[in-house]
Amino acid sequence: MRHALAFITMLALLTWLVGCPDQAVDDDSADVVEDFDADGVTSDDGDCNDADGDVLPGTDEVCDGIDNNCDGEVDEGFDADGDGWTTCGGD
Repeated sequence: MRHALAFITMLALLTWLVGCPDQAVDDDSADVVEDFDADGVTSDDGDCNDADGDVLPGTDEVCDGIDNNCDGEVDEGFDADGDGWTTCGGD
């Protein structure tokens, strides 16, 4: 009985010193995502190229072979005749 009491006391002391593994730690510093191109949009907010300040969600698409507005399409709206070639790509 004495050993069980000592074990329980040690376990309680360790739990108090270390904390329980299921206790959530609120560490906001781990959630910080940098905006490397300083365009005001991070990769977590949908910036598909955080190294280029001209590429971000909601910007106008430019005919340049790049997905400027981060919608998953490149140069949409620049294929006037629908043949798969854009006006900046030789159409």
